[in-house]
Amino acid sequence: MSSIAASGGTVPQGEGARRSQLSLRIASALVLAPGVVLCIFLGPPWFDALVAVAIAVMAWEWARLCHEGAFAPDGLVVPAVALGALVAAALGEVAAAVWIALAGGGGAWALAAALRRTLPIWAGTGTLLIALAGIGLVWLRGGTVSGALLTLWFFGAIWMTDTFAYVAGRAIGGPKLAPAISPGKTWAGLLGGVVASAGFSAVWPGWLAGQGAARMALAGAAIAVVAQVSDLTVSKVKRRAHVKDSGRLIPGHGGLLDRADGFLLTGTAVLALALAGAERALPWQ
Repeated sequence: MSSIAASGGTVPQGEGARRSQLSLRIASALVLAPGVVLCIFLGPPWFDALVAVAIAVMAWEWARLCHEGAFAPDGLVVPAVALGALVAAALGEVAAAVWIALAGGGGAWALAAALRRTLPIWAGTGTLLIALAGIGLVWLRGGTVSGALLTLWFFGAIWMTDTFAYVAGRAIGGPKLAPAISPGKTWAGLLGGVVASAGFSAVWPGWLAGQGAARMALAGAAIAVVAQVSDLTVSKVKRRAHVKDSGRLIPGHGGLLDRADGFLLTGTAVLALALAGAERALPWQ
């Protein structure tokens, strides 16, 4: 007998809440995804503008997190640094953009420490990561057709990770991944996200410059793991700040930072590989 029948035809409150949350997530994704995909196809300056808006919002939410959800004038440093770095990257000055991110991250930390803010280290770290991730995304898209396919794959792999980690975690449950940081995340969710991202990458059209399915699957799995670590990093900051969500911008998700947290470390990792001259180790080369 199903649980619905056993309860007299009503869905238990916990199950109903989970279904409602998943429905909101799906609806939000259906509204937001087409605009993102369109900007990826259009490329610069439309994609750069999209990234600029996204990192400005995420930087603002991060600054509020580091002040326990409250506004503080010095928090404006975070979006200012992120946008400054992004403008430099969009103009082709990637080295200058990285220096802006590094100096801005250090400055944000020093200012927060001098003003005795709650999370000065995280204020600086978040400024740096958001700026570097924005630079990485701008570099990734570039201005070519292959850049569009590459960026679509990159976004798709992270979206698949987020979605199937949530679905597998809820459906399977089991041992917690990091209960002290994010009690809702499970090892089953992590595995579900990795498998989904790897599978999506293995069937991606053209396998990006003729690469094989196995190599693409491995790249997708790596993205999934880094994205989940990035998610946990943001969760740790939210726990330290005593807040559940970074904002209320997206129904079912909270703030934009709650939805796009996986891009912080993945975008930064892509930029680090590019700066290290390791692009040829990536699957699209």
